[in-house]
Amino acid sequence: MSSEPFALGPGEGESITYLGGKAVFKVSAEQTGGWGVFQETFPGGFATARHIHHTEDGAFFVLEGKMLVHCGDQEFEATRGSFVFLPRGVPHSFRVVSDEPASWVNIQGPSGDFAKYAKKIADRADGAAIDPATRVALAKEHGLEIVGPPPAQVP
Repeated sequence: MSSEPFALGPGEGESITYLGGKAVFKVSAEQTGGWGVFQETFPGGFATARHIHHTEDGAFFVLEGKMLVHCGDQEFEATRGSFVFLPRGVPHSFRVVSDEPASWVNIQGPSGDFAKYAKKIADRADGAAIDPATRVALAKEHGLEIVGPPPAQVP
């Protein structure tokens, strides 16, 4: 765990592309003793499969764009300045419903499992894609469970 203060400027931090978007990791669970923080940016129309994080809670603080977030039986519209908390063990998914990309701060903890998963499914330098079955297996290895399709497209 980091015992010294530090700061990262805009664009600084480990950067990956995955699933058609980008993540910039600002701090890891290993550095903080549990919580990771990264900025994600995904294009309009992007959606995640409905999934469960078994080992960590998550939260989004939206910087730009508009997202429709499904968590349990609830649905939240999240725009610039919105905050959404996603407790572990509750199925959730989201869709970027703005035409422009959406960007948000993703906070995950206390295990760091999601960040580790994202890094393992990151786009490869050789352009090779990770097949869906491998993604599902890696998700399970990192405390994630895929339980359904993405939320319906908003007209």
